[in-house]
Amino acid sequence: MDNMTPAIEFTTGDPLPNKAGTPKIVKKPHLAIGRIVRFVDPGTGIAPAIITKVWSPECVNLIVFFDSDSVPVGRWTSVLYNASGSGPSTWHWPRDEAEVKA
Repeated sequence: MDNMTPAIEFTTGDPLPNKAGTPKIVKKPHLAIGRIVRFVDPGTGIAPAIITKVWSPECVNLIVFFDSDSVPVGRWTSVLYNASGSGPSTWHWPRDEAEVKA
């Protein structure tokens, strides 16, 4: 699958408002340069970031915007996707975009 085509996946559980255990079709957001994502920084937590290059559906380059006077902006390369949003130095979609009903 190329990075221009949204993926359709089947999920169960409570991420979207629906009966628990009922399959739902979730349309993933379009992965492209300029999209806003969240970056998990091991030291400061979650920060907004903009995609500057797409290597694959799971790997991108980012410009990260930290809420800090000492390091307001950082450039990260080859950052891997982590849907759980918990892995250090990974990226994930903001919750409102990651769970858009098809």
